[in-house]
Amino acid sequence: MALRGGFLSTRTGVLRSKQLTRGSSRTVTSPWRLSSVYLSCSSNPLNVSMRSFSTTPSSPSSPFSTTSSSTTKTVPADPPVQGVDPNLMAQASARGGDPRAELAASVKYCVEYVKSHDPEGYIACVFLPKQHQSAAFVIRALNAELAAVKEEAETVTARELRFMWWKNEIDECLKLNPSTHPVSLALSAVAHKYTLQPKWLKTLVDARAADLDDRGLASMDHLEQFGEATGSAVLYLTLQAMGITDLTADHAASHIGRANALVSSIRSVPAFAPQGLCLLPGDIVNKHEVDNVFGLNEPLQAAVYDMACMAHAHVHHARQLNDDVPEEARLALLPAVLLTRYLDTLEKYNFDPFAGPLRSAYLHNLGPSRLLLHFNLLKHKWNKTY
Repeated sequence: MALRGGFLSTRTGVLRSKQLTRGSSRTVTSPWRLSSVYLSCSSNPLNVSMRSFSTTPSSPSSPFSTTSSSTTKTVPADPPVQGVDPNLMAQASARGGDPRAELAASVKYCVEYVKSHDPEGYIACVFLPKQHQSAAFVIRALNAELAAVKEEAETVTARELRFMWWKNEIDECLKLNPSTHPVSLALSAVAHKYTLQPKWLKTLVDARAADLDDRGLASMDHLEQFGEATGSAVLYLTLQAMGITDLTADHAASHIGRANALVSSIRSVPAFAPQGLCLLPGDIVNKHEVDNVFGLNEPLQAAVYDMACMAHAHVHHARQLNDDVPEEARLALLPAVLLTRYLDTLEKYNFDPFAGPLRSAYLHNLGPSRLLLHFNLLKHKWNKTY
């Protein structure tokens, strides 16, 4: 069954449906359509819950106050080694080290860790204004450390212990009493300097800690909520470190984080197929009766198509908000370009996650040249779009 041509048009906001053949003269029409509710331009059509949409009043010191729809707060310049908190300096001195050198080394560790464990995140950070890059790298490093727990710890018990350590460590970082772990040292300084909202730091840990086994989540709704608690949370924290509080930027970040979770689930298919594991959401697996993930088949293709359409809808909605998002905030939302690159390539290969460049472990490896991707990101940066 061929399913190409299933994405919505960014000009018309409707699905294109093409008749395609696959390996024979038989012509079929894709029966899948994106529900019109996903294309609605009504407020929050996909039932997303942005950080600033809470009805709970923010504290006076919180940069997430909802009394204004858009504000940009002046924040100190990076790197966070400037203006080191006295408590952190005293701790470093007690260890016999130079506090500024120790913190600078911790930030450098975060940059290298993101570069090796989250290449897309690394690319996203380097396109931010230079004065905000260090804080963004530290936030991304924390997320990458948490994401690596399932890969590095083989048993559920070991994973639980690692996440328990990180939960406690986040609390200690917020108290300016971090361990000597480089990510903890850098995070404590950044969280204090930019008054990062503890809710999203803790949510990053809690979301990963709730997903300990090697199975997909129960439904696409659960997967999107996971994306909100991980990918969107990273964007919320990055925006906060940039001094930006804006409801529309948060709305776009929520869509992008959810799209990232859907795309990551699709990307997991070729990665975990050799182990016989399927990390696609349970409701999609049951709907299409997917029972074989060792290669492309019609049920798997249909499941991937459904998820790709939803991911594309989220990116589409995020981009519809572009003109209402503050210009500087658009730079934090450039990861949408990477997601679009994957989804467009997936459509090109007829929603076959095993095809050609889609087997790549990282989005930035798609296509013949990374230079093309960097040019595309520069174009979006120049045009003030994402």
